[in-house]
Amino acid sequence: MELIESIDSKKTKLKSKRVLACYRRLGRIAGQDEINLRSPIISDMPRAPGSFTNKAEDATCIRVDAENELKEIQHALNKVSQISREILSMTYCENDKLTAFAIGLELGYSERRIKDLKAIALLEFAEVYGNGKLIVQK
Repeated sequence: MELIESIDSKKTKLKSKRVLACYRRLGRIAGQDEINLRSPIISDMPRAPGSFTNKAEDATCIRVDAENELKEIQHALNKVSQISREILSMTYCENDKLTAFAIGLELGYSERRIKDLKAIALLEFAEVYGNGKLIVQK
């Protein structure tokens, strides 16, 4: 009981929401096609100091980072209870973001019960994501 009392549940749930809210955007980034790599233009003209960036490499790094973050979120979602997974997936992961009322209709619960279950699900997610790195202590 002491462990639960030492957690700032409001801030912990907010951190979980922020991570999960990025899910769709990360999915769009990770789903982008591979960048077509082209040979650099060879010229005898000197380059400006700011022109040493490799945009293809930067885009690939962003895509790989998004893929890794998606895998970490999915891994955490697989560790929470089934009802928590369903509620979090319907709220944050599916293309159409559903309201608590719509989720309640889908799962056979009242809107109030879905809100309560969502609060529990966010805390469960915080506990398993990154070995608890989303948990905020009081």
